[in-house]
Amino acid sequence: RRTIYMEGLTFIGGASGFVASNNTGSAGGQVVAVRCNFHNSAVVGFRPTGYATVVTEDCRAMRNRNDGFSYVLNGSTGTTNAVEVRNEYAWNGYFDGNDAANGSSVHDGMAILRIGCKAWMNMGPQWADVNASTFSWNVGCDAGQSAAFDEDTQACGFQVLGGATMYLYDCTSRVNLYDTVIGTGSSLYQDQCEFAVTSNSG
Repeated sequence: RRTIYMEGLTFIGGASGFVASNNTGSAGGQVVAVRCNFHNSAVVGFRPTGYATVVTEDCRAMRNRNDGFSYVLNGSTGTTNAVEVRNEYAWNGYFDGNDAANGSSVHDGMAILRIGCKAWMNMGPQWADVNASTFSWNVGCDAGQSAAFDEDTQACGFQVLGGATMYLYDCTSRVNLYDTVIGTGSSLYQDQCEFAVTSNSG
């Protein structure tokens, strides 16, 4: 099992800012990043795959071509449980143009807890969680304005698709066409949130 700990590092450029793949064939391993920056990459800012636990605190991902933080299987057999605390993600997707770049996104049956995170001006949903058995818990998170070109359901704060489940507590969404977007077969639960417009079309 592999453990990676990073503190105070800045990754700029490259195919991706930080990519780590646990291909050892054994489940487990962890990645921890504290006060790290992941900027200006040609793909994603931060993508660990195959690690059982990923924790990031006070990290930033900005101006990456696609997502800021991305959790996908990407050929791995190990799903991830992730925690993000006070992370910030902005201006991701500006060089892609497909309105699908997110600040942070979890897929493929993984689970994530986000606390006090902020996302703004990403070219798509600020947060998007996708696929069956995917769960996200979001507490005190703030979605600023989406920078999506088209005024459709991609221009939103929080999006849940493909059978995923999203929980929101004390979250806000500001200046977005849609605050939340709920796709067919997906679920979103909210409490103590400041939302005005919800789309159930997905």
